[in-house]
Amino acid sequence: DVDEVDFVEEIADDPETAILILYLESVTNGDKFFKVVSQATRKKPVVILKSGISPAGKAAASSHTGALAGDDIAFDLAFERCGVIRARTMKELFDLSNLFDKIEIMPKSDRFAILTNAGGPGIIATDAFEKCGLHFAKFNEATINRLHEHLPPEASVRNPVDIVGDARPERFRQALQAIFDEMPPEECAGAVVLVTPQSTTDPTAVAEVLASVHKSYPDRLMLTTFIGGETMAEPRKIVETNGITSYQFPEPAIESLKSLIKYRNYLQQCEENDDL
Repeated sequence: DVDEVDFVEEIADDPETAILILYLESVTNGDKFFKVVSQATRKKPVVILKSGISPAGKAAASSHTGALAGDDIAFDLAFERCGVIRARTMKELFDLSNLFDKIEIMPKSDRFAILTNAGGPGIIATDAFEKCGLHFAKFNEATINRLHEHLPPEASVRNPVDIVGDARPERFRQALQAIFDEMPPEECAGAVVLVTPQSTTDPTAVAEVLASVHKSYPDRLMLTTFIGGETMAEPRKIVETNGITSYQFPEPAIESLKSLIKYRNYLQQCEENDDL
């Protein structure tokens, strides 16, 4: 005699629960769903994977639960209005859950830096930023000058920052410190760090450096991409253990960041409306 909305209502007030994730085929009472979930999303993130979006999927959902899957556009609009973070795949569902589970404070802005030791992934990340509507932090003169001090002449000190392929772990630290020291969180809320295994790279040591930087700057969000499959399992484990979300490729990291910023903006809008 209960449905998923009843569980959302109950768990939203559970102090031991940081995030709600749902697999959803249908909604039987739209008014109840909207009211309860709108209240829940103000308390903690609600991530939903909605299935049955194709004709075949709708038929499968109907035969599975006897429910009508409904119009996907309507769900999109409803989710957006009540602050739901929508996942499109099972992988994205757990990527988002992993990210939100590690967030202690919301980013201070929607502006971020990209730091990479390889030009190609940096360009891919830049394209993904543009596609997702995220904003690049605009470095001030002090930041640029300090980056010049620590990086080789061939490095790119504009955002995205390319510290070039021979970068050893300490160069990652110096670049991030230059950015975070000279840029307030309102102008640079954090960084997406891309690491590729090149001849002079020590990925495990880089992971330890990133963990140290993250600890020194708790008001900055850091997402990492360790490209290299299973060879990067240990570095990813190190950063994850230290509260930094890690991905294998840039695009999923930036898609997750997009959802985080969207949720941040939703909470901000709720606060502004409450003040009116």
